[in-house]
Amino acid sequence: MTYKNIKDFLEGNFKYYYNAFVSAPTYMQEQLTYRYNLCKGDCLVDNECIICKCPPLKKHFLTTSCNPKRFPNLMIEEDWNKFKETLDENDYKELHN
Repeated sequence: MTYKNIKDFLEGNFKYYYNAFVSAPTYMQEQLTYRYNLCKGDCLVDNECIICKCPPLKKHFLTTSCNPKRFPNLMIEEDWNKFKETLDENDYKELHN
């Protein structure tokens, strides 16, 4: 167990439960949905990240991505809106389903 593991655990859990009670802003919800969609075929099926082996549900709430080749760090709203412009139409439609 490392300091980073503990910090990540606390961050993921705090943001997960904050979202459950208060609801994160739309741009954050979209990023979480984007992350979930990218992981639905492996990490979510196995309930284990293919990179770090952590449970993915709360892991997606972490600011820093453990798999930057798959998805970037969580972004501020302005950066996220620019990033969405690079997504193809199917990726963007899935954000709103």
